[in-house]
Amino acid sequence: ITQSGGLMICKDFLENQVETATAEQQLEAMKLMGCLVTQESTAAYIDSSGGVEAIFDLIDQELVKEEPDLKIIQSGLTMLANAAGTAAVAQSIAGKGDMRRLLQGFENHKSLTEDAEIMKSLSSFLESVIKHAPESVEIMATNNVATLMMESMSIHSNDHILSKQGAKILKSVI
Repeated sequence: ITQSGGLMICKDFLENQVETATAEQQLEAMKLMGCLVTQESTAAYIDSSGGVEAIFDLIDQELVKEEPDLKIIQSGLTMLANAAGTAAVAQSIAGKGDMRRLLQGFENHKSLTEDAEIMKSLSSFLESVIKHAPESVEIMATNNVATLMMESMSIHSNDHILSKQGAKILKSVI
């Protein structure tokens, strides 16, 4: 897919066709990107060509809606978590304002903490960024990640995966 130009077609689609694309088309494009960015060189290429910012923008568009599409948010977060597994991408994310906007969107949409799968995806993203870009901890601390994680862990106290992820994040930001 990458060699045949599919990666750039997917990225361009997410950047330019968002207004006319259906939710299903956006979701499939994000899933594809999420798979492709697991390779370090692909993740760095996508980040340098604006693909990571395009995913943040798509998530932002959902977060301003009264009833956001949870599948799109989760898929976008999964793609971001995969991309942030590359140190250069995680550092790039930490150096831009996109992560702040994402966290503020979650702060404004408290109902997202009620969805365990969304919170696991967010936690995976935050863990990847913390691991590869320690400077991101300050951003998380100033954007109430500790409160967000404690609320989510309280709601989903029986979810051992989320509890473990939340504990790791709390340990880093507190």
